[in-house]
Amino acid sequence: MLGVFLVWGCIALNLARPITLIIIGANVAAVIFVIESLHTIVVNRRFLPRELRPPLWREACLVLCAVFYGSFVVIAIVVALT
Repeated sequence: MLGVFLVWGCIALNLARPITLIIIGANVAAVIFVIESLHTIVVNRRFLPRELRPPLWREACLVLCAVFYGSFVVIAIVVALT
């Protein structure tokens, strides 16, 4: 599997400029952070008993994380479409 990633990385470097690949990777990571933080909240609320749930301030931090990285995704999409 590592060999497949290595070959694809060598091919991708010839398809686009490295800065473009970094920007794409950063935006994909931001989308993953948004999904992961919201998913963590849902899993904690749905499956953990009340005694084991994290405090509300930690869940608020997860919401802020989703908003923070989500704003970068929205800005990148708006810039790409204009």
